[in-house]
Amino acid sequence: MPERIELNGFEDIDSFEKDKVTDISLRFIEKTNKTLKNIEFLHLHLKECCGTGKKKKFFVDARLGFSGTQITSSGEEWNLIAAVDDSLARIEKELQKRFSHRKI
Repeated sequence: MPERIELNGFEDIDSFEKDKVTDISLRFIEKTNKTLKNIEFLHLHLKECCGTGKKKKFFVDARLGFSGTQITSSGEEWNLIAAVDDSLARIEKELQKRFSHRKI
């Protein structure tokens, strides 16, 4: 795949969850690539905050680069996978606004 997926801030996350995030990202790129066909990169940046005990809130900033432009979004949840899904869903919504004549 010519596009790059970069994960920042995921160093303390276990390999199972990191693999799941990578899988979700790959599926997002495959789905989006059907419409855009020129995705350059997807960057996900994780920030943990507001934790009490074992439970932490996850903030995920996403940046999708294509055709020399970028779309950014943020998602926050108590579950890492849900935060990644939320962030990518916001990018997908923005793409639908920009390319409303095409279905993504």
